[in-house]
Amino acid sequence: MSALTELTIRSLHCPAVGSVKYFDPSLPGFGVRCSARSKSFFVQFGAERRLKTLGKWPQISLLEARQSAKQLLVNPPLIITKVSFDDARSAFLEESATRLRASTVDRYRYSLKPISAKTLDGVPKNLTDPHQIATLKVFFNWCMDRDLADRNPYHRRKVIVRERDRVLTDDEVARLMAYEHRPYSDIVRLLCLTGQRRS
Repeated sequence: MSALTELTIRSLHCPAVGSVKYFDPSLPGFGVRCSARSKSFFVQFGAERRLKTLGKWPQISLLEARQSAKQLLVNPPLIITKVSFDDARSAFLEESATRLRASTVDRYRYSLKPISAKTLDGVPKNLTDPHQIATLKVFFNWCMDRDLADRNPYHRRKVIVRERDRVLTDDEVARLMAYEHRPYSDIVRLLCLTGQRRS
């Protein structure tokens, strides 16, 4: 791939799910990350190849992003790992509320609430709940982008949804369908009839 230009960034493919990184050969470590909803500049630096998001295109130009990347490559920021988990969690939820749906933020809050840790590096690495793992992946990426953590301990953890222990009996379904407590009973009926999940 040749050096990035505004024209090539405009034509870069955005995947339907996940993200794809396109590196700029003219500046090692610098590139564009394309996701389903946006294109953003990033830079990888340091011995551990830490990744920092520089901003979304076209809100910032290629020239501005490249200059920021050069500064970070020459003077990488210090690694901060002793941030309070409670403070980071609160900031993450507050910032998420400004750009995400309320249901998504509620899901993040529900998943992070049971976690008890004083610092980010004190967050347990052996959690198995699929909702917590999915949320922690997003949370630690957010922390890395803001230099609050130098790695994502859940980066390679797979989200495994276990099979249900049991299904509702016909009698239980009948009682659910007959229960009246609006609007929640209407929502439960809709979920039962369509086979959808709460989320």
